[in-house]
Amino acid sequence: MKGTPMRLFQMATILFLLAQTGVIAVAQTPSSPPPNTISCDGFTKLPNGDWYAKPNNPPFGVSIMNNMILRDSTFGARAYTFNGYDLAVVLN
Repeated sequence: MKGTPMRLFQMATILFLLAQTGVIAVAQTPSSPPPNTISCDGFTKLPNGDWYAKPNNPPFGVSIMNNMILRDSTFGARAYTFNGYDLAVVLN
């Protein structure tokens, strides 16, 4: 098969570039939550497992991302990711 090694190299290069730019997301399952400034009073866990950010939720930070604002919003797993950390998983 003529050209197969070049095709494999091109595909590997594309996957590498996508992974480096964050297009391909890999879920992190850290052993402990990242440093954060989340106010537990600003979020409520809903019966279906989703989370609700209250209208008066103060700005917060997760890992190296600071001053994030999320208010009056319902979200579930993988809806918001900060520096590779899923907000719903951090809140759990």
